[in-house]
Amino acid sequence: MHIEAFGIYHVYNQGNRKQTLFFEPYHYQRFIELTRYYVYPKCDILAYCLMPNHFHFMVSATEISATSRMIGKVESNELSNAFRVLLSRYCQEINRSRNETGSLFRQKTKMKLLLNTNDGYANSCFSYIHFNPEKAGLVDESFKWKYSSLAGYLGMKKDTLINKKVAEYLLDLPNATEMRKQFEIV
Repeated sequence: MHIEAFGIYHVYNQGNRKQTLFFEPYHYQRFIELTRYYVYPKCDILAYCLMPNHFHFMVSATEISATSRMIGKVESNELSNAFRVLLSRYCQEINRSRNETGSLFRQKTKMKLLLNTNDGYANSCFSYIHFNPEKAGLVDESFKWKYSSLAGYLGMKKDTLINKKVAEYLLDLPNATEMRKQFEIV
């Protein structure tokens, strides 16, 4: 997929046949570690949520993200390649640990360009990503889901995977105090 430098993207994928991706808490943590290693250097991560059978990221592409590169005979870009390698490495580790083979993820990771921040779509996507665990019935309040960036925005945990300064600049986000009031957290 063509990536535009400074574009905001919703990146998501799910388990092949909607199968589980994260089988125990360690797997979520390992996926975050691999994300930090492969994806974090290639973009600004604005939001994320890891669900049992899928994941969501909101990223702001950088000039590095959009840089073209050849992978074999296929032209790609740094951001797409970073996600490709992340999923490949994670799949290899899971398959090894579970004595399984084959693809864990759907073949194509979706990267949807959020055209501009003025129409509110980017903010809607930001909320959608963070409210996913509550909507799915995994927690009674979204900020309690450990594998999401929401608690980092609420000041309830230190989350060094997200770039809050870039997110606050690009999106119309309230500060942590205002966000906590919206969630009725005192």
